[in-house]
Amino acid sequence: MNLKEYLKSRSVTHKNFGKMIGVSQSYVTRIVLGNQNPSLALMQRIIEVTDGEVNVGDFFTPENPPKLKSEKGKKTENT
Repeated sequence: MNLKEYLKSRSVTHKNFGKMIGVSQSYVTRIVLGNQNPSLALMQRIIEVTDGEVNVGDFFTPENPPKLKSEKGKKTENT
């Protein structure tokens, strides 16, 4: 189950989930939309808060592959 599905199934707002994991509402929104990948520490917190219903693999799907920083600091897709 991905984070978006988890939040919807539990009727949890981005704002409330952000409070649960210690980040802002906008940061949760960026994660849900696939515009931001959480740090490993934050992924661990999400896994804990969701009792494992959301896991590391849910953040890296064909629609949202991991992103790497280029030498100039710009994000590029990992191909």
